[in-house]
Amino acid sequence: KQKKSFYSLVQKGKAKVITSLYNWYRPFPSTPPTFGSSEIWMMGRKYQSHVGSFLKDFECIPWFSYRKDFVGIDPYYITTDVGWGCMLRTGQMILAYTLLVLRLGRNWTITDDDKRSPSSSYRQILSYFSDSPSHQYSIHNILQKNLEMKGPTKKVGEWLSPSTIAHLLKTLVQIHVPDEIKMHVPRDGTVYIDQL
Repeated sequence: KQKKSFYSLVQKGKAKVITSLYNWYRPFPSTPPTFGSSEIWMMGRKYQSHVGSFLKDFECIPWFSYRKDFVGIDPYYITTDVGWGCMLRTGQMILAYTLLVLRLGRNWTITDDDKRSPSSSYRQILSYFSDSPSHQYSIHNILQKNLEMKGPTKKVGEWLSPSTIAHLLKTLVQIHVPDEIKMHVPRDGTVYIDQL
């Protein structure tokens, strides 16, 4: 028991140092970006001289970043993903945006009511990604599924590749089945129509 509590203490200290360094080095822009006359492409849509509509669409895309002080991830009691969770958060953002588009449509834009109302589809979908073992696509469930699939070769706190994250999320989607969707992850980066 003494070894376990010492290990937990070391992990907590390591997480705090990493979080402090991340917050110290993270750049904060002093002025908002400006856009020239060139076109902007985002999510298959072109915005030319329509910065307002670009920003309105951009606001609808969920942004999940490093987090700290969430419920510890067993068996290591890690409470932050700073320094190793970037690909995991990227996968969560892509899946969250996909669920929003499928449920609300590509032309949906966020409203104040969407942000405030706990019963809104927007809030419901974002809740799937809360950092708690009871939420479908939480960091806890993704890493638990990774341990089940890969065994002890990958430890909590290690970076996971894009293909690993895609396969883990696919497995969780098969369990959760939101809006009866199916997720396909190609093996070689190529989608074959007859496999869909």
